Amino acid sequence: MHDRRPLSRLLSVSNGIRSIGAIWICAPILAVLFLLAGWLSFIAFFDYPSPVVRGPVMLEDASGDLTPHQAKQRAGALLASGAPAPLDAPAEIYWWVAEVQNRDAPGRWVMHLGNTAIEKAELTLFAGDEPVHHQAVDLLELAETPDFIIGQILPIDLPPNTRHTVALRLEGPVPHRGLVFIKPYDVAQAEGRFHGVAIWAAAGAIAALIFYNLFLGISLRMPVYLFYVGHAGGHLLYLLTAMGSIGAVLPVVERYATLNIPGILVGVVFGALFVYRFLDLPTIAPRLALVYRLFIGLVLGGLPLALFLEPHLFFTLVRGSHLVLTLLVISAGVTAIARGKPEARYLLAGWGVMVAMTSRGMLGVLGVLELTLDAGIWAFWAVLFEMFVMSLALADRVRRLSRDKEIAQQGNAAKSAFLANMSHEIRTPLNGVLGMTDLLRDTDLNDQQREYVESIRHSGRSLTTLLEDVLDYSRVEAGRVEIASNPFEPRKLLEELRFLLTPDAAKKGLTLSLTIDPMVPAVLVGDAGRLRQVFLNLMGNALKFTEQGEVRVRLEYLRRDDPVSPLLFSVEDTGIGIAPDAKAHLFERFRQADDGIARRYGGSGLGLSIARELVQLMGGDIRVESRPGAGSRFVVELNLPRGRMPPAEAESDPATPAMSVLVVDDEPINRRVAAELLSRSGHRVEGVASGAEAIERVDGGDFDLVLMDLSMPEMDGLEATRRIHRIAPALPVVGLTAHVLPEHRAACIEVGMTGVLHKPIEGDKLARLLVEAMAMTEPDKPLSSPVSA
Repeated sequence: MHDRRPLSRLLSVSNGIRSIGAIWICAPILAVLFLLAGWLSFIAFFDYPSPVVRGPVMLEDASGDLTPHQAKQRAGALLASGAPAPLDAPAEIYWWVAEVQNRDAPGRWVMHLGNTAIEKAELTLFAGDEPVHHQAVDLLELAETPDFIIGQILPIDLPPNTRHTVALRLEGPVPHRGLVFIKPYDVAQAEGRFHGVAIWAAAGAIAALIFYNLFLGISLRMPVYLFYVGHAGGHLLYLLTAMGSIGAVLPVVERYATLNIPGILVGVVFGALFVYRFLDLPTIAPRLALVYRLFIGLVLGGLPLALFLEPHLFFTLVRGSHLVLTLLVISAGVTAIARGKPEARYLLAGWGVMVAMTSRGMLGVLGVLELTLDAGIWAFWAVLFEMFVMSLALADRVRRLSRDKEIAQQGNAAKSAFLANMSHEIRTPLNGVLGMTDLLRDTDLNDQQREYVESIRHSGRSLTTLLEDVLDYSRVEAGRVEIASNPFEPRKLLEELRFLLTPDAAKKGLTLSLTIDPMVPAVLVGDAGRLRQVFLNLMGNALKFTEQGEVRVRLEYLRRDDPVSPLLFSVEDTGIGIAPDAKAHLFERFRQADDGIARRYGGSGLGLSIARELVQLMGGDIRVESRPGAGSRFVVELNLPRGRMPPAEAESDPATPAMSVLVVDDEPINRRVAAELLSRSGHRVEGVASGAEAIERVDGGDFDLVLMDLSMPEMDGLEATRRIHRIAPALPVVGLTAHVLPEHRAACIEVGMTGVLHKPIEGDKLARLLVEAMAMTEPDKPLSSPVSA
């Protein structure tokens, strides 16, 4: 055998080279996209000439003792010395001081405080050294009144061509820099209205995406959608709080603790979970998946720190977690593209553009650039872009999953069709083998010849059983097994099985005992045929794998007062037992305890798998208890309602008068088998090899019944039956087929056949079907309920 590992390595390297090539092709495109998004984030929505001619200077006032005059003097000294104006004052109380001059604009101006972390403000306007305007406000109280501006505005009067000094005292429990502006009133009004529309339009679009994906996640039962919803919802809550759109009336620490920080935490944790599941990181990058799990654990485990750390420090750590997540997402996106995950391109594009569009705000928070309100608006639309791209990614994922499911279903359909066709092709010659064997068995044979014939017959029956297992497997896998609900007698069912298997037990010197709890109801409602299949499989396996000892079958009634009978069917043997590691795979398809058992005892490895599927379809459970060398105990637990048997009908004599039967089959051996079996019962038989010949013989002859093969060249049995019924509408036609799927029986019903006989043909089944088929031709019997055997 050739070693395929070098070829596998070569293919792996080739796939890796293609993935790297894809990254190098996508990288320039993504870079241009990110640069464009970053450039857009620096575009100001409104531009106006600033009246600030010197400053601003930001002074820390840790004790809160500075007066407006003192703040003006200190700022003036700093500006006069030529020292760099400090722009950062990380304190809870600080002063914003600047010299302003209105050159030629109208005198109606405002101080715009866009910093939503400020609780109190005190404005003093100086003309020279004289204060000409003073206003102290509680911004939390002002937030209770409707306004069109993010933050708050304080009106001031700046006549044209005048020079003033503005000293603004700001107080808040969370240190925060900047976001103080002096604007013409009309500019502030237009800007505020625009910002309000932009914020709520983006928030509405994000909310729409959240509800849409929440509906999809629940209806499709896909957790990744719910993680995405949590991520988007956290982002939305954080942004609306940061912009002062919600919670502005709350004290800042309370607002951050109950809205802003929880929004960040929810967005970060669910964002990490979304990427983890969306890209299937444990499969494509186990180490990176471990990093993600550690990150999520640290974020959640760090929550108790809020009880010990100063609020501002804790808030800063939480905000920093979003930057860490960004780095992790970019790493995961690049890794996933290299591993051949196309959906990672959505992730990189969406997250990368969001980072680029919020870069100005990030740099402003870090003090590198001046922070503006426009940065907050861009942040909203950046998040909306990311959510939209992620929605496309999820939609594409569902589309691919749906396509993969469709391909799998097509494969299953093709497999089922193949199994059905193979069953037909095998059953057709098998019918000849078993039929001729039965005929040979009834001739004069010596002991040795009879032994040979019995061996052939046993092998043929084993092959038939194997075919039935394979077909049952295909039906179960395709979901085409229907469970009936009819009254049956459990005692009679098990006694028939014991009677059937007692000869096999006797041949091996085994005892087959049956114990039935006297409290078991006489009649239950269920699928007796499927239960027979399950019980027969378990009892047959117990006999097969037991060399000496006994097999004990029990049927117990668990609760006497329950109208739905909880039954416990068990089969216990003294056989070879099952190893612990083999028990875990015992009910899997095509699996047996080990290869040695398969070689020694035979079997397809499908029986227990089919039994479990059938029991589960009936709402029950099947389990096994076993030890190697100490035997096994299989237990089936079912809940079946009590029932009542319908009134018994008088049994009719199965014997039928001699009939004239036309056998139609293109296989000479099958025609001969059917003819011999019918002739032994005293029927007159004539055989033809095609549907056309059958039509001709029916038109010119007098037949009581037609035995019609379905699969024949040129004209199949269905078309031949249609044409025969045009000539002789009342003539019963029984289908003869190696197909056993429901659609083939339905096709027989559609053309008006009165019965269906499955190959291989058995004499007793043929005789019983002839009786039933002839009975159905009586005037008071419908022709639309064909029998089958």
